Amino acid sequence: MEILILLAFVLLAFAVQPLILWLVARICQIPDVGLLRATKTVAVLTTVQLVFAGLVLAIEMGPKTIADSVSLVLPLLFSLAAILAQLGIMWSGLRWLLRTTWPKAAGAGAIWWGLCMVSALCLALVARVFVEAFVIPTGAMAPTILGKHKEVICPTCGYRYEVSASDRPNAEVASRIYHATCPMCRFTADLAPNNPQNRSYPTYDGDRVLVAKFPYEFADPKRWDIIVFKYPGDATLNYIKRLAGLPGETIRIHDGDLWIHEADQPEGNFAIARKPPEKILAMLQPVYDNDLAPTITGKLHWPARWTPEPGAGERLWTNKDLASFETDGRTNGDAWIRYRHRAPTPEQWDAITDAGAKNGGPSPDSVKPQLISDFTAYNTADREQSRLDRLSQGLSTRGYGIHWVGDLAVQFDLESKSPSGKVVAELIKGSRPFQCRFDLSSGKVELAIGGGGAEADGYHRMATTAVAGAGRHAIIFANIDDELTLWVDGKVVALSDPARPDAPPRRNGQAQSETEKHPNQYNSALLNNHVPTTKDLAPVGIAAEGAAVKVSHIKVLRDIYYIAVFNAGKASVSIPLRDYLDREPDLADPQTWPEAFQDGNMRTVDIRLDAPDPAHSEKDQFFVLGDNSAQSSDGRLWVGQYWVDRKMLIGRATWLYWPMDRCRMLR
Repeated sequence: MEILILLAFVLLAFAVQPLILWLVARICQIPDVGLLRATKTVAVLTTVQLVFAGLVLAIEMGPKTIADSVSLVLPLLFSLAAILAQLGIMWSGLRWLLRTTWPKAAGAGAIWWGLCMVSALCLALVARVFVEAFVIPTGAMAPTILGKHKEVICPTCGYRYEVSASDRPNAEVASRIYHATCPMCRFTADLAPNNPQNRSYPTYDGDRVLVAKFPYEFADPKRWDIIVFKYPGDATLNYIKRLAGLPGETIRIHDGDLWIHEADQPEGNFAIARKPPEKILAMLQPVYDNDLAPTITGKLHWPARWTPEPGAGERLWTNKDLASFETDGRTNGDAWIRYRHRAPTPEQWDAITDAGAKNGGPSPDSVKPQLISDFTAYNTADREQSRLDRLSQGLSTRGYGIHWVGDLAVQFDLESKSPSGKVVAELIKGSRPFQCRFDLSSGKVELAIGGGGAEADGYHRMATTAVAGAGRHAIIFANIDDELTLWVDGKVVALSDPARPDAPPRRNGQAQSETEKHPNQYNSALLNNHVPTTKDLAPVGIAAEGAAVKVSHIKVLRDIYYIAVFNAGKASVSIPLRDYLDREPDLADPQTWPEAFQDGNMRTVDIRLDAPDPAHSEKDQFFVLGDNSAQSSDGRLWVGQYWVDRKMLIGRATWLYWPMDRCRMLR
């Protein structure tokens, strides 16, 4: 709705221009100019000027080597020349299209341009009542929305990522950053002046977003909306966060997830807050992109993370380019490739840099697989410069994840060369396998849970997809918030329960009850999979049985992990941003897990919001969280009031419009 209204204002701004030109032609006594000719003239001039403006923008946004080598005079002269050229195009077009003289074309053009500017200004003022633009200062919502940041291309593997350049709200001056760590190969790059890359790392302002200010005048805010509001501690500051709790609810943060207790439910009855599919995709975080394997494994010689399983897997899967895997289908059983999270440590990087390089690099067994954590590259910005760090490329500990994330997703392209056979995608959490099985002969897909027990044995979801016979398809399979979700070629697959054949398949959000909104949910409490086991060291797998297939562009992704801290608005309480009350686990050592991940060692916090008062809806209480949980100043840590009153809401962030390469609708 917000986008439609914005488009309506844009169309209205263009629609009034022919009318203005027609009136101007009559004022300037230019004959034979009707609304039709005025409309054609505006259309032609607008098209030509948009193309010209695009070329100018491409030149100005291109390489800056020339502009950087001279003063600001050259860019200013270029901009002035562009403006004069635009005016020349307009006057020439008016003379030719309106078939008039140069003086009348110049006069009509000046009057038309002035009136168009006035009308555009009036429309902008009216539009501001409905839509407003905001600049994001900090990275509390990263990587969904970025604050002041630096863009880094990893000097070893080439992966592009961003790091924070400011951790203060509305900071005018960016922080100086000396190091940042790549989320793929974990190399810590030197960003200081005179760095080994001989590159400059400028600081970019935060993303710019459009905020629709009217939706909450007609409807209630919804959980998972990205909202802009006035900070309860200082109404002059605008904050942007994701809506997590609604009036009257108690929000529990535990094991990285949100759990909700509604006022009409029995005491202690919490249900996990499940995200709809579009929110899942928007909030997934990168863990590893196997397209980088030719560099990370092939050139840097770090152990491969995706490997065929010993036995049938090793015999039947080939990966000559290291990035993709192929099998000819000559097997009667499943042939697996599996992902192991072999993230190098700072010490291991030190061993192959500088003096350590002559030791021959890491051995294949030196990088132990570990649990996938809440590592966030955006938070690895190191603001301390030391000679030791500069020499050893030591890793900054900021942002280096310490919490196990078991909610995962796998994304890959599947190219089938067989009319039949099966392909399986598997995600493991707490030793439980969650599988998606494609039957290439029929196109049917089945979702199932292994490990035994009534909850697992009774879970089956089925559907018919386009993944049948030979062909190529994009697959995403996710186990997020105690629910399995499948996308094929960018569309959510509507699955049905064979135990309820009369129930129509539904996608999230099509019904009001929780079961119908999330028909693929399961009860993790009955699965008892909240403590990792050694199986979680290989948490993602892909298998083929009797099918010749190629698997490429494989990505492992994870859900957001919400850290369970809450100071209840008390200024005197200082809480470390970690879930562990006592013992912190070694994510590569399974012997430390049973004690570290037991309920007695994992913090749980409950946040209560007052029940809504129909007579004073402006006092309705909402709870907000940042997507960047480890670096977000949100309701968990605010001093004084930890909720947002309805009257403090400004609107819903709907569109990220700058920078252009990140332009998209916000989810």
